[in-house]
Amino acid sequence: MKSADLPKNEAQRLAALHEYAILDTPPEQTYDDITRLAAYVCEAPIAVICFVDSDRTFYKSAYGITMPSIARGATFSSHAILKPNEVFEIFDTRKDDRFFDSPFIYDGSNNVISFTAVPIVNKEGFALGAICVVDHVARKLTALQIESLKTLAHQVMYILKVKKRNMQLEKMQAELEQKNKELEQFAYVVAHDIKNPISSLLLTTEILKKDYAAKLDENGVKFLGYLTRASSKVNDLVNGILAYYRSNSHEETADEINLGPMLTSLVEMVNIKEAVAIKLPEESIVLRSNKTALEQIFLNLINNAVKHNDKENISIEIGFKQCDNFYRFTVKDNGRGIAAENHEKIFDLFTSLQNKDRYNQHSTGIGLATVKKLAEKLGGEIGLTSSPGVGTEFFFTIKKQAPIIALNSVEQYSQLSAQA
Repeated sequence: MKSADLPKNEAQRLAALHEYAILDTPPEQTYDDITRLAAYVCEAPIAVICFVDSDRTFYKSAYGITMPSIARGATFSSHAILKPNEVFEIFDTRKDDRFFDSPFIYDGSNNVISFTAVPIVNKEGFALGAICVVDHVARKLTALQIESLKTLAHQVMYILKVKKRNMQLEKMQAELEQKNKELEQFAYVVAHDIKNPISSLLLTTEILKKDYAAKLDENGVKFLGYLTRASSKVNDLVNGILAYYRSNSHEETADEINLGPMLTSLVEMVNIKEAVAIKLPEESIVLRSNKTALEQIFLNLINNAVKHNDKENISIEIGFKQCDNFYRFTVKDNGRGIAAENHEKIFDLFTSLQNKDRYNQHSTGIGLATVKKLAEKLGGEIGLTSSPGVGTEFFFTIKKQAPIIALNSVEQYSQLSAQA
């Protein structure tokens, strides 16, 4: 059998073939369906999808025959890829000077007498391989059968492109995840290393204000105030960054939580400098979730409801609802509200709406990003509804860990607490 010449730009063709990582891959139903369809449409006993490497032909799928990888020079398809834009047809291999002595012509029940191949061509014009049909008698395919083979060859190329794109996306995702891990580690280390000096600076500033204020003139006291506020701002930012990255490390533990007492304790922790009416759920509820994460979510939302409220009388209402597979919580306030175009934006890390709170401070843009991450880590989500000038209601869900117990009396609540 006469070996085929090498295609022009063979090095580039091989490079293109290897980019698709198809060689030596196991059988796949998608390709097997195509060869089965090719054999059916062309009324042929054998159909194959093959790819021509530098020294062999790899058979990705074979219908009607078992085909291992074969030396390139011994295959018909090595000739088929020489003209990427043409159909390669042999009416009778026994009468073709290139193939008359091929061992495949007289291969028992698999005699290769007629052979038709349509090259599988990428967008750069390189023939990577071919889809081929074989018959045991001399024959030519009809025009409709040839067009069908071309369509199937295009389909194979499409599958290759999708696979290549998916591999690229997986690689990009892996690289992005690695960079995110490195960035998180860097940010955590930097924030942690900054925290101690900032704390020391705040303490020193307070000592200066207490012990030396009388010895400073008006400008000195004013600048000392600037230093205190700036240090506090940096300290809040560092604490926020640390809290955000610590939220990744929350284990999926399921603590038993008495919701009422937990919320009461959290409200006492909020720095409230004016009259605030906070309404808690009336029903006594026991549930299971990660208590530390849930506390962080509520602390952030309650603090925000106070700090970003422009009303003289602040009103906050915390709601709870049990659903089939999750718990749903709400934190509703009568504050300034949030415009609809900012509902998604406020959950992005370091994103602030540039509005000062009621204490004349700017947000760090970390709190709600942390809340979102914690809610998702607990198997839920977070969102909001809001009317500018009227108020905002944040809602979040967490995955249910165990059946909830509703307690309708103080006696039942006391009994349960005693058993815990």
